[in-house]
Amino acid sequence: VATGIMIGVVAVAALGLVPIVISALAGVVLMVLTGCINTREAYLRVEWKVYFLIAGLIPLGAAIQNTGLDKMIAETFVGLTDGMGNFSIILMLFFFTVLITNVLANNATALLMAPIAISIAHQLEMDPHALLLTVMFGASTAFFTPVGYHTLTLIYAPGKYRFKDYIVAGLPLTIIIGFSASWLIYQMYAK
Repeated sequence: VATGIMIGVVAVAALGLVPIVISALAGVVLMVLTGCINTREAYLRVEWKVYFLIAGLIPLGAAIQNTGLDKMIAETFVGLTDGMGNFSIILMLFFFTVLITNVLANNATALLMAPIAISIAHQLEMDPHALLLTVMFGASTAFFTPVGYHTLTLIYAPGKYRFKDYIVAGLPLTIIIGFSASWLIYQMYAK
């Protein structure tokens, strides 16, 4: 039953009948109604730390904008990248975002970096889409530590991995994705 519900959730979303959020929520409700999981189990499986982190970072993001800190960070970034081309700027922002996302959660990093990226784009007179996409991809590239993405944290102990294993496998992957994503973003939005 659980497998059927999972396949149904993916199929309905893949066919575009409803957004993935709605099909996933319907899948959870069906899992509870059919007895695949009980409500206590479902409640225990929720990653509450992530929700509280995001809830705490939303006002922090607003504070960064309201105090002008985003503009100060952006000015520093623009000063450091003075004379560089758009591709180099995108690449540097990508790797700066990656460094942050490997310490914080990816959602938190995106919330923190989005206003900074917009401010950088305005100061450099670039398309904000380019830098927001850079932040989006950079925040999702949390491969070289087990801290940045909860799935990597979940497999850390059961897989008997060491911190070094993430660096060995994740760092080359991060570099490949960094250059590829930055080049494509540059070609599509900042050339």
